[in-house]
Amino acid sequence: MKFPQSVGLFDRLLVMGVLVGYWTMLQADHHVASDWEVLFDGQSTEQFRAFKRDSFPSGGWKIEEGQLRTIKGGDEVDIITKDQYRDFELVFQWKVTPGGNSGVIYRVSESFDRPWHTGPEYQVLDDSLHQDGKNPLTSAGSFYALVSAEGKTVKPVGEYNASRIVARGSRIEHRANASKWRVSGANRHDPIQR
Repeated sequence: MKFPQSVGLFDRLLVMGVLVGYWTMLQADHHVASDWEVLFDGQSTEQFRAFKRDSFPSGGWKIEEGQLRTIKGGDEVDIITKDQYRDFELVFQWKVTPGGNSGVIYRVSESFDRPWHTGPEYQVLDDSLHQDGKNPLTSAGSFYALVSAEGKTVKPVGEYNASRIVARGSRIEHRANASKWRVSGANRHDPIQR
């Protein structure tokens, strides 16, 4: 996972993990320019920490075969980047287990109890088995509960999806497997412009 460097005042990237699902953030080889920052290289969690904690939650997350995964039955805690990013382009790969539900929540503030109280979410989901997959507003790739991912292309459970989030001011774009859709609104408290 790579980011072009652009630091905001309070914004953090959050990686939300739910026990039934896992997803992977892998280095994208096609981005080699020096203005990209690698957040996860398949070996180190150095760029992350737990939401509202100072350290990485090794009791809830692990690296296995180059993948960042939740630990079933472990510490249920979301992870966030140590550095802050307001405008960014995030490139990542993910796959879920059957019925899996997870997401990437960004532009979060730790002044609230839960990250999803402040940041929009790129939904990571098994659309075929999870109930949220039946609703376009909460299916994989959606701007969770606000804007559907119409025209998306999502691969079956167990296969990797190549995704991208582009956030520039209030313009937000979600992409999956070469399909893209644009959503607007910098966070859940901003009006959504369609």
